[in-house]
Amino acid sequence: MPDLILSILTATANLGVFLGWTLAYLLLARDAHTHKTAGAPLLVLTSMIAYEVSATMIWPVMKQSLLFGLFEWLWLGIDFFLLSQLWAYADPKWKHPRYFLAGFVVLLLSIWCTVTMIHEFGLEDMGVPGVLFGAIISAVFFPFVWKHPHPNRLSLRAQVARLIGDICIVASIWLVFPNGVEGSPNNSFTSALSATMLSCDVATVLMLYIFQKNSPRLKRRA
Repeated sequence: MPDLILSILTATANLGVFLGWTLAYLLLARDAHTHKTAGAPLLVLTSMIAYEVSATMIWPVMKQSLLFGLFEWLWLGIDFFLLSQLWAYADPKWKHPRYFLAGFVVLLLSIWCTVTMIHEFGLEDMGVPGVLFGAIISAVFFPFVWKHPHPNRLSLRAQVARLIGDICIVASIWLVFPNGVEGSPNNSFTSALSATMLSCDVATVLMLYIFQKNSPRLKRRA
């Protein structure tokens, strides 16, 4: 593939990641505030916070791109807003300190895993750790939506935007890293994570669409 075409496709995929996930974050935050509900489960939030902390403080993308760095800080701020919504509106049984302690442990383990992947593969971007976190987030979102008592309070558009962002993450990895080359992060493990992430995303979007189509429209809560 010509270098110019490859550069254009890579830039488009990277832009899709940031626009897709930014839209997903904003829609999750808006609907959580509008409908007075937890927009995401604790494990999803701790995974997202771990990724943003890794990207902004441990491996600062700001050094590579000011624009991407600003996106990461924006996402981190929205993560903490969603965490406050979880604390305010989640079922009281999920507010027990042991769950937040477990979330903190997951946060630390996720950051350690990210640092390990960066040093193991000598990564110059956060795309590959993004697939790992994306697979965790997508796998947890599916049962969260399935068991949610009021699916109309969840944002279908946020899930669609997240799906688009995840597709672009996978595309970016396949464009940047050679497949089947020893030491390349584009390997069978990453492919398995990508397949898990995208299948859960598609299943979540379809399930939420069916739930909302068959449920009465929800009015905004005061």
